[in-house]
Amino acid sequence: MGCCNSIDEKDESKNNNRGKNSSNQNYILCTYDTSSKPDDENEEHNVLNIMSEINQEDKEFFEIYINQKKSEFSLTINSEENKRYEIKIIVKKSLNDMNKMFYQCISLISLDLSNFQTKEVKNMNQLLSGCLYLNSLILSNFNTENVIDFSCMFVNCYSLKQIQLSNFKTYNCVEMSGMFYNCFALTNINLFNFDTRNVVNMCCMFYKCHSLKILDLSNFNTSKVTNMACMFQECSSLVNLNLSSFDTSQVKNMNQMFINCSSLTKLEISNFNTINVQNMSNMFTGCISLTYLDISNFKSNDNTNINSMFYNMNKECHILCNDKNILFKFNEQINI
Repeated sequence: MGCCNSIDEKDESKNNNRGKNSSNQNYILCTYDTSSKPDDENEEHNVLNIMSEINQEDKEFFEIYINQKKSEFSLTINSEENKRYEIKIIVKKSLNDMNKMFYQCISLISLDLSNFQTKEVKNMNQLLSGCLYLNSLILSNFNTENVIDFSCMFVNCYSLKQIQLSNFKTYNCVEMSGMFYNCFALTNINLFNFDTRNVVNMCCMFYKCHSLKILDLSNFNTSKVTNMACMFQECSSLVNLNLSSFDTSQVKNMNQMFINCSSLTKLEISNFNTINVQNMSNMFTGCISLTYLDISNFKSNDNTNINSMFYNMNKECHILCNDKNILFKFNEQINI
């Protein structure tokens, strides 16, 4: 999966020490529909993946209520028939690690984390990874001021159409790779409040966000980013993308950055600094709707990978380019 290689790998680390006790109200509300599963899935449905990573002594810090009735501590719902479960999980301690907390909770369809304390959390990697049928998500009051890692946070959330992140504080974040990976249904996302001053990795950030039509990243600070590979790969509904504010002076990898952005008619990257970029292969491959491309600031050298940079691109596209190597590659590939 490219930049998100670890998504399907088993996490061997056990995060037994997850925070300090908290007397404040701290709970999660969620709905599970056990009919929401692929046909080849068995009848066990993950409730909260994080529970499998805490030791027996820590179980006293969790209480589960299923359909308003207190339940024995359980990792899964076992059901022989399709059924809807309203679940409340009371968490009696604050956590500092939410890695894979709802990982592959396939039958999860709604989740309210507005009363869940996250001030101490530093890791939200793959928080909702594989929640295929999740269509309602409430993150208001989510405190993310100490989070360092948002990578793959919503990966494979196929059914989410909107994600409200206006309250997110991201100034300590370093990792945003694969954050919205395979969010096929996502049509709207407001990232105007995102402070990305410390982010290093944006690889695959919007990978295959097929339904995303508008994306405003004008506030993004990318001065420390080194990896933008596959960042917008197959964002096939995007028509206009303005990245004129991007500082790409530290970027080393732009491989497949805009590959198969098939609806893109306007792309503003004239200010891109590619002096440190080592890989630009397949960067504009499949951009069949582009009619004009200003890459006059692009620079390459003999070691820069520009293979298939313009493969299967609009043959009528007019290019503005001052780099001889890149221009040669364009003329070579556009006439194939």
